[in-house]
Amino acid sequence: MFELLKENNLDYISSYLGKIDVFDCDGYDVLIVKMIDFGKEFLCANNLIKDNIDCKITHPNYTPHMTLCYARKGMVDRFKGIQPFENMILQGNVMFSNKKGDKK
Repeated sequence: MFELLKENNLDYISSYLGKIDVFDCDGYDVLIVKMIDFGKEFLCANNLIKDNIDCKITHPNYTPHMTLCYARKGMVDRFKGIQPFENMILQGNVMFSNKKGDKK
């Protein structure tokens, strides 16, 4: 997968970090930082992954984000909306790993 991302110039990403938010999932919450002012590489990489790997699509509308943690229901609500990463940029090389943790 990494080779495919590299071939499409998607092996390096950059985005400003936004507000903290919570994804409400069955049985747990996911604390995330939203990406703002991101380039097309996030959406293109997501499409390449969906089109080339057998994966279950659980969220049809892709929201570029950085996962901070998985937590018990209601434990992270107090963080929603704060912006401790204001004016910070996330940038770096993309690494792909499967469910087993094998990095490629």
